[in-house]
Amino acid sequence: MHRKIGHLTNEMVEIYSTATVADDGGRANRLDPELTDIMATSRDYERLEWAWQGWRDATGPRMKRLYEQLVDRMNEAAADNGNHGNTRASVATATADAEERSHRTVPFSSSANLPTGYIFYLPEFLFF
Repeated sequence: MHRKIGHLTNEMVEIYSTATVADDGGRANRLDPELTDIMATSRDYERLEWAWQGWRDATGPRMKRLYEQLVDRMNEAAADNGNHGNTRASVATATADAEERSHRTVPFSSSANLPTGYIFYLPEFLFF
């Protein structure tokens, strides 16, 4: 079970860390450093929206199926560890939660004591 969770997480990290967003000139912008720099320094709403939406479009659809599988495997692991009943999340609930969170603007912080590269949020879990 833990091996499958690790495999799914690794696949999602791979997508997240290698996806790019093409600008008008066709240049591929990676999350780090290009898009992170834009999100940290730009005050241009359209540029920020382009970076955020482009990143979301480049990663979200590719990770959706993996995310659903990850929620299922984590639920199974929780049940195997004795967590039953109301603690069990559903894919629909988790997907709705992730969708709602994705519409919020979240500033990147260059001062955080976190490794550079990729960081993505899953409800109740932070993977780097």
